[in-house]
Amino acid sequence: MKPNDQPSLSVERLSIDVGGGASRRRVVEELSFALYPRRTLCIAGESGSGKSLSSLAIMGLLPKAASVPSGAILFDNRDLLSLPEREKPAWQAHRHDFSGADDVVEPAADRRPATGGNPAPA
Repeated sequence: MKPNDQPSLSVERLSIDVGGGASRRRVVEELSFALYPRRTLCIAGESGSGKSLSSLAIMGLLPKAASVPSGAILFDNRDLLSLPEREKPAWQAHRHDFSGADDVVEPAADRRPATGGNPAPA
């Protein structure tokens, strides 16, 4: 990395809440990282630690029950969280409610039992 390289993506003190009213809870608290050009970034953590919700927040695809009370997501020197609706990419309009594992979109024809090896030809 050269000293003048700027990050392609920077997440700064991102917090994510889920639920509403008395059931609201913080699921991501002050996450920060930077992704630089020509570099690899790995985000690892325990199940339920907020990896997927953080990724969905970056893409602007958080479920309706989730919110970002604080933080910034900077891409191309612009905070994606503060963009006016008309400037957000069209794919952000296709929001889904990912409330559980059963909500994963997967064609039934592609579901095969785990065998520990290569699946048998269909």
